[in-house]
Amino acid sequence: MSNQCFSFFASKALFASFHLSQVSRPPFSVNTDELMATAPSHCPHELVPDSPELQRIIHWVKSDRHANAFLVLQNDKIIVEEYFNGRRKEDKSDVFSVSKSVVSLLIGIAAQKELVALDNPISYYTRPNETWSQTSRERESKITVSHVLQMTCGLDDEMKYVAPPGTRWHYNLGTAWHMLKEVIEGASKLPMQTVADAWLFKKLGISPIFQPRSGGSKVFDLVKAYVQNYYQDMIRKYSFSPINIAVALIYSAYRKTGSRLFHFVSSYMTMFLLLAIKDGYSMYRKYSGARKYFKTPTTSLHCSGMDCIRLGQLILHNGRHPTTNEQIVEKAYIDTCKSATLQRLNPSYSNMFWLNGKGKHINPTTIFSRVDPPVIHEDLVPTAPQDMISFMGYNTQRIYVVPSLNIVVVRLGDEDSDGATAAKSPFDNRLWEMLMELFHKIQAVRKQSRGRSLMIQATMGNKL
Repeated sequence: MSNQCFSFFASKALFASFHLSQVSRPPFSVNTDELMATAPSHCPHELVPDSPELQRIIHWVKSDRHANAFLVLQNDKIIVEEYFNGRRKEDKSDVFSVSKSVVSLLIGIAAQKELVALDNPISYYTRPNETWSQTSRERESKITVSHVLQMTCGLDDEMKYVAPPGTRWHYNLGTAWHMLKEVIEGASKLPMQTVADAWLFKKLGISPIFQPRSGGSKVFDLVKAYVQNYYQDMIRKYSFSPINIAVALIYSAYRKTGSRLFHFVSSYMTMFLLLAIKDGYSMYRKYSGARKYFKTPTTSLHCSGMDCIRLGQLILHNGRHPTTNEQIVEKAYIDTCKSATLQRLNPSYSNMFWLNGKGKHINPTTIFSRVDPPVIHEDLVPTAPQDMISFMGYNTQRIYVVPSLNIVVVRLGDEDSDGATAAKSPFDNRLWEMLMELFHKIQAVRKQSRGRSLMIQATMGNKL
């Protein structure tokens, strides 16, 4: 009788597994709460390096001429390590705002060493007798380390006071957040690179470098960023600009040779381009004006692909070294990075990390603007797992960490993928759409395999 019961239930399990895989895609079920609270568990849905599906994803990433590195670590094993467009394994490049998340980790270490308290004002650690922004010392005294970490310091990108701390979320592209580096140096009495090497990088066996940014490259980067982010606004602003049209008409009227239509169009486009460059350069001047408040030239972090993998792996292991088990960053601090409990204005952002699965987010598309971007009522990356936490930087620099899949994915490049902003990119959605299709397929195959195994056991039981 017991053999018959076993056979019956095994048959049902086999039928259910085949039915689900053929009729609809099964939900990808994981115990996210458990994985967020403990060390990462082995993910049974492991990617196979040579599988055609994974190779197709690699080829898609490689087809973007701006991408130059793509790496995947799962279950603490390197699954993919690909470099393209002339990049080598040892090459390091600017990871832009990925450095925000790295500085956040250093702040967390400073806090566990009791060198920094997150509720203390910035001025407690640096420049106690002078202002560090375009506001009064009284107002500065209310801006805490935590406010800067959460992007709620109340200052704009020109370091001007806009709102009381904690009441406005504004993604700071390159000014106020750099004060956290001064906080680290002031609290430790050591240079930033020395602190980062001793507290974090050497323990992980990596060697990122904080390098001063050259003024020339900054001009180009900012003008380019302005044009990329505001080309639609510029089209609306200058397409029917009286100055633009008047100059084009005058120029075409006074040309003695050639087509007047050609001269009108060419002069019109030239004026449009000049006005766009003027706006971009104006933005650079504002940025430069704000940077005069820093003691030393600001630095940018340069990383290799493997540097990024190890940083993501640290988050995956909740601040512990994956092999020595040393608690490099306290788990309590990592937990706050995974959940925006300190501010509700943008629940998809916490301690300079980007969070998925929060149901709404603010996409930082504005530069030097006091107009708040709209709240978007959807997950940051709808196609990705809800427990994903990310380091995100300009030019689509990405370190994605997904505890439920025990995976770290890195993409580096020398320019943005099409349609990218300071944080979001269409690349994010498409990559995770392809990866999740692959994981669903792996899951379905495992269910089918389990079902066949149960059927074989049932058959053998009947024979006995």
